[in-house]
Amino acid sequence: MKIHLVPALVSSLLPALAAFGQTTGEKHREVPTGRPAATAGPVVTSPPVRVERGGHLSVQVNVDATGNNILGDAANEPSIAIDPTDPRRAVIGWRQFDSVFSSFREGGYAWTDDGGQTWTFPGVLEEGVFRSDPVLDVDADGRFFYNSLTGGFVNTIHVSTDGGRTFDMGTFAFGGDKQWMGIDRTGGTGHGNVYANWTRTFSTCDGQFTLSYDDGMSYEDCIDVPGAPRWGTIAVDADGAVYIAGTGFVVAKSTTLRDPGLPPAFDFATPIDLGGPGLFGAAPNPGGLGGQTWIDVDVSGGPRHGDVYLLSTVDPPGNDPADVVLARSTDGGLTWSDPIRVNDDPPGPDAWQWFATMAVAPDGRIDVVWNDTRNSLEANISELYYASSRDGGRTWFENTPITPAFDSWLGWPQQNKLGDYYDMVSDDRAANVAYAATFNGEQDVYFTRIEAPSCADADGDSFVAFTDLLAVIGGWGPCDGCSADFDGDGVVGVTDLLLVLAGWGRCPLPCCLPTDACADAPTVGDGPVRFSTLLSSSGDPSLPARCDEGGGTVVSKDVWIRYAAACDGVVTASICEADFDTRLAAYDDADCPGGLLACSDDACGPDGTRSELTFEATAGRTYLIRVGGNAASGQGVLVLTCDGG
Repeated sequence: MKIHLVPALVSSLLPALAAFGQTTGEKHREVPTGRPAATAGPVVTSPPVRVERGGHLSVQVNVDATGNNILGDAANEPSIAIDPTDPRRAVIGWRQFDSVFSSFREGGYAWTDDGGQTWTFPGVLEEGVFRSDPVLDVDADGRFFYNSLTGGFVNTIHVSTDGGRTFDMGTFAFGGDKQWMGIDRTGGTGHGNVYANWTRTFSTCDGQFTLSYDDGMSYEDCIDVPGAPRWGTIAVDADGAVYIAGTGFVVAKSTTLRDPGLPPAFDFATPIDLGGPGLFGAAPNPGGLGGQTWIDVDVSGGPRHGDVYLLSTVDPPGNDPADVVLARSTDGGLTWSDPIRVNDDPPGPDAWQWFATMAVAPDGRIDVVWNDTRNSLEANISELYYASSRDGGRTWFENTPITPAFDSWLGWPQQNKLGDYYDMVSDDRAANVAYAATFNGEQDVYFTRIEAPSCADADGDSFVAFTDLLAVIGGWGPCDGCSADFDGDGVVGVTDLLLVLAGWGRCPLPCCLPTDACADAPTVGDGPVRFSTLLSSSGDPSLPARCDEGGGTVVSKDVWIRYAAACDGVVTASICEADFDTRLAAYDDADCPGGLLACSDDACGPDGTRSELTFEATAGRTYLIRVGGNAASGQGVLVLTCDGG
């Protein structure tokens, strides 16, 4: 049965619908409250907030019609959608509290048509109507969808056909608490389908999932989802298969929902071990989640096409309160990798990484942002951090702070939380992030566009140099996939030339290879490799006595890397730029490890405590390189070169 109800009829059903989901002891936190009385006099404003750190600009979104900040209000739980037909057009929705002295909230939203440089807040979805948990998405034609939770757990989904300037009155879509939405943009059987999932405990119906086969005009009867995923998101792969993830952790998959001719059903649900439970009521966000569970799929057509990624903030074993962790599936969600820690700081009792948020770009790059207290070591003082991976999460570029610090305990609108989530959409060049922060002492919503780490390296040698400049000059003009088209616009031109000049020198390197065990050492060739021993164990054997240069032979917190020799000649392995007191050894790869070939303790670096060694190699053979510390750990770059004479 399909249902399409007008808002007045939905309102009349709220008392009955509210009875659903009340049979358990779990507390429902999206309870409507009375709207606060309007204050006398004009609304007080202040200049809008724009903050910058390291070249990353954040622009305030929840501004008034004149572009100013509204004093005394609060905004959180932002969700973002970007028009695939014109990426300059985007819409962000949020929970709008007109007064911090009341928990009454409405469905705020703003639009941009200049790529997020400026935002227009035309007003809430429906004046005076309680709304929460905003979720936005967009279809292939650029129509924006806004899924909003109202009283009694009802979800209404509103559509905009004018770039987010206006939304319709909404369509009843059953629903419940902490709903999420996904739209099929594949061009296949399910093209245009709208999918929605929510928390089973608090539901308007006997189920937790609905979908629309008619572009959002009506929604099908509710069904259950195996594993009952909650507090999570939805992804659609290139073939139209639907994935639903939830804290717990579980992933449900359906390959039949896309087809209106088949009964809606799910293929399976798989539990996943992320190395710890998700967070709720934790110190940085006492009244809310520590972050949602995120799922996304590689649809690039490249070597990792179809890989599925799951990400969440978890409470790991030990005294570290929260980490950002990712798992990967290469078989469509049936099995999953061991959890991969994304944040690269040393484990510690006061470093919270929370509100982890993920998106996968069309080219397969994984982008992740989160709030991080590593620099303050105070639960309420966070900075927004960013990391990305171009190899399916195996290695990550260095964690980068994107914003100044802010206090997550400020500006609570009668709820002691900064909402429950952030949101992000990635394109081939950048991550587009909607987040909440308190830079001006109140909760506001911000947009930032984070350019992904890149390198104008046409010849692939990990350095931007004269050969890359010559590639630009030689390839000037239109091209199709040429190596010097660094901005991907199909033309080698001025922008590519500027990228070479701006990026002159060593390219950014991903970090860090998961090489704690000798048997798991990944294979690399000549060039630089970033490493970290911060999370490594100290269980491997000491070096032989001949390696003692006066400081002993114990190697603490080591990592292993397998090197494939490119020539017959002398290999140099150097870690002179590491940030700690190092030890280095090279072994034959006959065993794990094989015979020792060379070792080094104090050979180079700013204080002479870094390491460098050489050994004879044969082209095509592999060798094991062991990087560790002298009672120390840290990060650095291992540079491997083979000189064939």
